[in-house]
Amino acid sequence: MKIAWIVNNFPDPSNDGVSGIFFERMLNSLPEEAGVIHVIAPVPYVPALFANIPRYRKYTGIPLYEERGRLRIHRPRYLATPREHYTGLAHIFKFFSIFRLSVWRDITLIDARYAYPNGAVACLLKKWKGIPFVVSAIGTDVNVDPEISPLNNLILKRILRSADGVVAVSSALASRLLLRGAREVRVVYDGIDVSKKSSSRSPGASSVTRLVFLGEIAESKGIPLIAELIARYPQFAGPRYEWHFIGNAAQQFGLNAFPNTVFHGRMKHEDAMNMLADCDIMVYPSLGEGIPNALKEAGLLGLVVVASDAGGIPELLLNGDGGYIFRSGDTEHFCQCLTAACELHDEARQKACTLRSHILDTFDVRNCASALFSYYHEIISTSSGNNGG
Repeated sequence: MKIAWIVNNFPDPSNDGVSGIFFERMLNSLPEEAGVIHVIAPVPYVPALFANIPRYRKYTGIPLYEERGRLRIHRPRYLATPREHYTGLAHIFKFFSIFRLSVWRDITLIDARYAYPNGAVACLLKKWKGIPFVVSAIGTDVNVDPEISPLNNLILKRILRSADGVVAVSSALASRLLLRGAREVRVVYDGIDVSKKSSSRSPGASSVTRLVFLGEIAESKGIPLIAELIARYPQFAGPRYEWHFIGNAAQQFGLNAFPNTVFHGRMKHEDAMNMLADCDIMVYPSLGEGIPNALKEAGLLGLVVVASDAGGIPELLLNGDGGYIFRSGDTEHFCQCLTAACELHDEARQKACTLRSHILDTFDVRNCASALFSYYHEIISTSSGNNGG
């Protein structure tokens, strides 16, 4: 078996080795039987005229090809366009940059991570190269993108009809995929490194409660709800609370007007984990998710989690036994859950312990990678049979 993953991002010098780090760990955890694995991570083409503009300069130093152990990483350049994910152009330009790679003559299965654009690219590769593919849905590619763009919804249905296999990272996401036209969906969790020790902090142990959000500082992640919470309930702007935001922040949604609010920007993974370990409560008000890896890592470190009921989050939090779950977009319910997490110390501690045990049992990257590889075998066997092989 020779596998190729098509991904939107993969650790490289332009992102401090952060974006795509969970993909890299999953690939490195696949059984030795998987052998050499090819990663296709297209990078926007930057004309020489724009090479010194800061927002584009980061792409110019990314190597076209790289080897890391058994991973062979290809980064062909493609023509990026504004709002490409909603105009139906992204997969076309990515396909033309990927199609000419010589690697395809050896590949027996493609895993397209994200339904769009990568699933659409895999559709075209199947048509022109005859390579079977699995589409792995992550969350926003099913929960958000098709709602924003009717064209994306039509493309997603076509991808699901053409795919030889469909993977979802949560049961909730699998249900959405079935509603959107998938014939069958296999749930395979994205795993994390479970070797990290839990935090030494304990709920209520300090006079100051440190709350943290880790992820993209964006509307889709529910960040405006945090701003609304602090504005409506001023106790959360008081000296008893510190708010820490880790991630890219194109805008701050007015949060910078509140005291005790710190934006750390993008951090290297190890630094982000150290920051998490020094906090008490992970807040995650997202509007649409698979199962966020940030929540898994926070839970593994022993933080109390307060999160919305979006996507697969209740699945991760064991429907409330492993954390506090509020109705997505409901500021009042958010306040109630956060207040309980801050004041009911014994209950919060028990939920955190339950979540950590669940993560250790369920989300070990080695077990998740093994389950994914078994599914690859099933798909290849079925595809060979359908082709008379």
